[in-house]
Amino acid sequence: MGRRGKETSIQLRVAVVTLRFFLEGISFLDIANKLDLEERTCAKVWLNAVERASDPNDFRDLLACAAALDHPGKQPRVEDGTEQSSHIRQLILDHFDLAFIKVAHIYQAESGVKLSRTIMERIAHEHRDPERPWALVRGVRALIPALSGAHMNHRLLFSIWAIRKLQGGAIFIFTDETLVAVGGDPRRKPRETRPRGQTDERWLHALPNKKIQFTFMIWCAVVLGWRGPLPIKFWHGETEEEKERAVRQLNKENSERRQVVNNKRKRALEDGTKEHQILKDITNRVNNENNRRRQTGQRGRLHQKPPEKVFPYDDLTRGDRTKNGIDWYRHRQEVLRVHLYPFYFQVRAKYPDKEVWIVEDNASPHTTAAIKEQEWRNNFSIRAVQMPGGPGWPAKSPDLNMIEPCWCDLKDESHPRFWKLHGDSKKVVKQAEAIILEEWRSDKVRTAIEDHYNKFPKRLLQCIANGGNNTFKG
Repeated sequence: MGRRGKETSIQLRVAVVTLRFFLEGISFLDIANKLDLEERTCAKVWLNAVERASDPNDFRDLLACAAALDHPGKQPRVEDGTEQSSHIRQLILDHFDLAFIKVAHIYQAESGVKLSRTIMERIAHEHRDPERPWALVRGVRALIPALSGAHMNHRLLFSIWAIRKLQGGAIFIFTDETLVAVGGDPRRKPRETRPRGQTDERWLHALPNKKIQFTFMIWCAVVLGWRGPLPIKFWHGETEEEKERAVRQLNKENSERRQVVNNKRKRALEDGTKEHQILKDITNRVNNENNRRRQTGQRGRLHQKPPEKVFPYDDLTRGDRTKNGIDWYRHRQEVLRVHLYPFYFQVRAKYPDKEVWIVEDNASPHTTAAIKEQEWRNNFSIRAVQMPGGPGWPAKSPDLNMIEPCWCDLKDESHPRFWKLHGDSKKVVKQAEAIILEEWRSDKVRTAIEDHYNKFPKRLLQCIANGGNNTFKG
């Protein structure tokens, strides 16, 4: 028996073409019996391959065409261009707030025909009709993360702190990374390319999902009122040479840090030094606590801390590098010290009488680099939200980071131009990066950045009014 209704795999299609090409006189029925297929499926695979091939006598050309066939043995449930297809597309438009499967249930109640969600998506994305010769792509609502009481309290405290800083004239530099997908979207979300500010029919500018060709990560920073170029960094995979250089750099830093800590431990044993006073203060506190416990009859005694405990030392390590991703070291070497800190100094030089704060979220590379860079930041008087004395960035709060909505504008402007790129060669990757860089520096995106940044005070006030919750719009 043939496999009626099943998709014909690439291996079976190649086998059909191979048998038909090399065995002269073999019938489609014989091929179907050998491969357990339907006779009409074998015939359709062969005829479609011959029709698509530029040279039907070229075996390799036939194989390539056979492998590229899409469901050769399966008829579509709904034909493109028919009244049935147009009616279903109209139902999708009439119920665009409902999921595709819900629209399929409505159509089933009307006609008695049961359609799957995949078929509904194909009708919306791939079919066309005279009234709507474009793809119907639904908008995607952003997910609002659920917040606990601690999250809302932290958001509330941060919003109050930020409002007070803004009233004092403080300037915030928002930074973050995002993933750019060329040829599709990494989370399979549809893309709307409606020009900014227009109120035309949303479906006119919608583009369906396309298979992802490649992705790359970018880092950017935004600040209000900055007329110069905003920093941007394209992340690439770390080479073996760069990994070896990082190992040598960390070994050198660890040796220097170890020497500094050893010197502190030695000075802690010498009278009159700062380290000796620190050790003496700790010893006095331990003695006072032990005396208090002895007088009150409390059990347990605290032990004196030697210099090794007072001045500990830990080696700087990178951990597992098999996935070749972004860690604290790359963030420090390639972003903080190359892009962010120089940009911070430029902003601070332009506004010498104002506080300038760096805003980063709680991604692991950010928090780890902030801890390891604390002494460096103190030496250069760099203010950051995650530093001691700062409020800390509240978890699950992308709505308070004003660079997040900027990604949508950047990708909406770049995505239509990505559709002209094909392949994933180094040349194509460079072209995609050039498109991102051009759009990032364009007046349209810069205007959008200013608009989003100006909404920061309003967003903070809304967060305060909602008690730190994120169930507000605007």
